[in-house]
Amino acid sequence: MNLGIGGLTSSVIGMALDGLSLRHEAIASNVANINTAGYRPIKVGFEDQLASVVTAARSNPAVAVSAITPHVGHETVANPASSAMRLDMNTVLLNQNTLQYQALISGLDKYMSTIALATNDGRR
Repeated sequence: MNLGIGGLTSSVIGMALDGLSLRHEAIASNVANINTAGYRPIKVGFEDQLASVVTAARSNPAVAVSAITPHVGHETVANPASSAMRLDMNTVLLNQNTLQYQALISGLDKYMSTIALATNDGRR
């Protein structure tokens, strides 16, 4: 994979944004199906894989950074009748996910602004 001008940082942020986007879809699906009998909530995990990519790239810069595949699975729900609690929890998870996404976008914007400043010899 060609890392491009942003290097490892922008590649990892891009992978994290993809994972967060998938997680947002899963949580939204959980909210939409909160009163559906027999529905098993979806859970998305990608942080461990993302950390592995970063560790591998740090120890061997020649390693090609490949796209991660987020783990999508079903949660086990102890008491499926507690839909009110699940709705509150899913709302919190949606907000948390949105904040993480916005923070990554903001960080990527600042990082790319720094690169743009460097490529313009410090001129704006």
